[in-house]
Amino acid sequence: MADWTASRPATIDRWGGRLAREIGFTGVLYFCVTGIGLFASGQLPFTIILGTWPGVNLLAVVAIGAGISLLYALTYATIGATIRRPGADYVLASRILSPSLAFAASWSFVIFGALFAGSLVAWIAQTVIPSFVQTFGIIGNNANYLNLASTLATPQVVALIGTSIVVAAFGMTALPPRTVETIFQIGVLAALVGFFILFVQFGLATADAFPAAWDRFMGVAGYDSRVDLAKSLGMALRTDGRSVLAAGSIAGVCMFFGSIFPSIAASEVKRPGKNLLWGSWAAIAIAWLVITLAVLFLQRLVPVEWLSAESYLALHLEAGQAMPWLVFYAAILNPAPWLIFLLGFICVFSLVNLLQLYLFVTSRVILAWAEDGLLPPVYTYVQPRMRSPLVPVFFVAVIALLGMVFFTRQTGSQPFLPFIFYMAVPQVIPVLAALLFPFVRPDWFSQASGFARWKIGPVPVMSLAAMGSLVYLVWLIVLIFIHPLNGVNSAQGFLLAPALVFLTGYFWYQIRRRNRQGDDPSRCDPFKTLPEDHTDAEIE
Repeated sequence: MADWTASRPATIDRWGGRLAREIGFTGVLYFCVTGIGLFASGQLPFTIILGTWPGVNLLAVVAIGAGISLLYALTYATIGATIRRPGADYVLASRILSPSLAFAASWSFVIFGALFAGSLVAWIAQTVIPSFVQTFGIIGNNANYLNLASTLATPQVVALIGTSIVVAAFGMTALPPRTVETIFQIGVLAALVGFFILFVQFGLATADAFPAAWDRFMGVAGYDSRVDLAKSLGMALRTDGRSVLAAGSIAGVCMFFGSIFPSIAASEVKRPGKNLLWGSWAAIAIAWLVITLAVLFLQRLVPVEWLSAESYLALHLEAGQAMPWLVFYAAILNPAPWLIFLLGFICVFSLVNLLQLYLFVTSRVILAWAEDGLLPPVYTYVQPRMRSPLVPVFFVAVIALLGMVFFTRQTGSQPFLPFIFYMAVPQVIPVLAALLFPFVRPDWFSQASGFARWKIGPVPVMSLAAMGSLVYLVWLIVLIFIHPLNGVNSAQGFLLAPALVFLTGYFWYQIRRRNRQGDDPSRCDPFKTLPEDHTDAEIE
């Protein structure tokens, strides 16, 4: 049986400095809220969920999604508190199940995470920024702003703006973790201020103010016509329990998925046996509360059927013909330019933070591959002063840039949603490893940190949480066959892309391992032990 404290074989080279274990409880909280993407997730119930399941009870949907995420975050927190290395879920699965399957699963997570980041950049440049400019044009009845919004949405301009965003995100991600934490703190506080402003606008308005404001600014797209138009295009209310469960399951992965990210980068978390769990749970609770308040404030003014219609129209009409945005709803109630500019800036800044976090987390997984000898040693380079793995960050940024270029020709408000599923589905492998870990490696489990050692009777909490999470992941796959997302032609086609990427990762592992063994047949197998903890601070 391998010993917990054993290091990697010395034959695996490592370049540069060390990571720093500097992220405490508040840092985990900021990282998780940033990963949830509060300003983006807060829009999803009104832009995507109501259009996919018209009339569904949003309060129940958000509660189900948050509840599922508490369980999933617990699973990943136990992984991070046990392994405490870069790419903790990959390291666990490679030691417990199979190195090839673990690498293929984490390869899928990284590739689709980088492509998600690229699609997010394209969405910011192609939809979000033009939407705010369009809002200026509608509120001010200014054709110049409307023309500018159309110009900004062209592929060439989107590519220029998107490239600038990726370069800026790379630069911010390469900074020391403590500085990155400060940037995320600013973004989280700004998002909370933005929601407070929205709540004030909705809270001060009367029930009859919204229809009048809509008709004033939207003209021929009259308030009373929206529901009839949506029904003519096929909208039907879906208020049954099955729809609520399906929508809540989607909300769990699409709205709260980022709460697991600090656990993947556990190598930089102080006291992971405490901070990972409570930080992620606190973030989920904050996000649930904010989104629930948004639902309550807005539904006080507008019936859910009307909100469903506007969301449905946004999913089925050309871009710009529907505006199911919280900021737009607030802007027509209070058409103040400063309000639109401030909320627009907060929204874009929060989304750039989300992009930055994806670069941060996926780069740590790549660092873990390199430390296992699956990539050239240059990928292990950690800039001594910045404490950042620059080469992995650059690698992810390049893939994100390529994804952005591809998505500049895509339209619609949800091109990135499938990629969240593509990242979640391969996590079946590490979640299964977490379920088996306490029984396969009891000596390692006995030295886990804090809550990761908890048991209910003879059964470890880690295994119970992993069992629930595994059921959830399988249910997500089944759900795609029962109810494909908007724009997905078939479940088989939807699952083809992750299957192909998974296979490319599997074959890359086989080729790389064979080449390394050919270089030195006596080389020790790094997957029989844990990699060395390359940090300068104590774990506890």
